[in-house]
Amino acid sequence: MSTLRTKFKFKLDELWRRRTEQLRRQVGLADSFRPLGFSRPIRDHLIGELVDLATDLLRLQAKTDFSRIVDGYKRHHLRGWGWKKRSENFVSWVDTIPSKPIVYSFWKNNQCLYTGKGKSPRRLKNYCKTIYLHQADRINVHIIRSPSFLPMAECLAVHCNGPTDNKSKPGKTKWGKACPVCKVHDQIWDDLRKLFI
Repeated sequence: MSTLRTKFKFKLDELWRRRTEQLRRQVGLADSFRPLGFSRPIRDHLIGELVDLATDLLRLQAKTDFSRIVDGYKRHHLRGWGWKKRSENFVSWVDTIPSKPIVYSFWKNNQCLYTGKGKSPRRLKNYCKTIYLHQADRINVHIIRSPSFLPMAECLAVHCNGPTDNKSKPGKTKWGKACPVCKVHDQIWDDLRKLFI
């Protein structure tokens, strides 16, 4: 955690040095002989790195927020030779999960492959013939307190798990509660853009 904070501080200092380079040179306060470049692509790249570091710093908060809206937890090790046997074992296990909103994640060793959500465990039966049932060695299912927390829970789980196959941010809905990590993330992005126009 302290390493991430240090990296964030150094990146923020670099962005400030680049933004004020021309002003400091005009009054003879430049730190280096070679001018530090500052353009829109450089600014956007450095802001992107800062936002990524901020997201990593917020991951601990995401785990705390996620645990508050979880009512239960189930894990299943995917076993069986061939698609048919694996699918049968998987479907039998899915039928044991209470019929409540869920957030699920497929894992291989310690790497999360994919994180998703469902209004009920029936959603998982759609994965019987997908590559995840073949590649993953386990699936974790978190039972969510109520449907209104489902969009937020999926987003928090993505922040916590860092899945390799989630290509975009989870979809937002008008009726669901907002992800607190995304709110802070978006605020940091806006603040940095305003500071370093």
